[in-house]
Amino acid sequence: MAFGLSAAAVAWCLFVGLLMSATPMMGWGRPSVGQILGMISVPTLAAAGATWASYRRRHIAFVVMAGLLGLFTYVTGFSIGGAFLPAFGLLVWAGIAIIGNGTRPSSADTAD
Repeated sequence: MAFGLSAAAVAWCLFVGLLMSATPMMGWGRPSVGQILGMISVPTLAAAGATWASYRRRHIAFVVMAGLLGLFTYVTGFSIGGAFLPAFGLLVWAGIAIIGNGTRPSSADTAD
């Protein structure tokens, strides 16, 4: 479940980044190539890193990548960060799914 949620976050970042690159910015016209690369690469790479970490079960790497996306969302919150908030929410949900996916002994496994 965590891998699917993380992959959905990557898809969301790509969709929103491409949508914003095609949309004129308020009063500035179309974004430059550098702005487009920043809007697409930073959040998408962070979400892709979290997806890789969830697939490989690297919990610390997952937290770092999700935190990077959260930091990007917070820092850019007054301009484009709100568009990436759903992707960060998906990664938080995936993190909760990772925590709940641990192996625990069941009640049938009794120690003698």
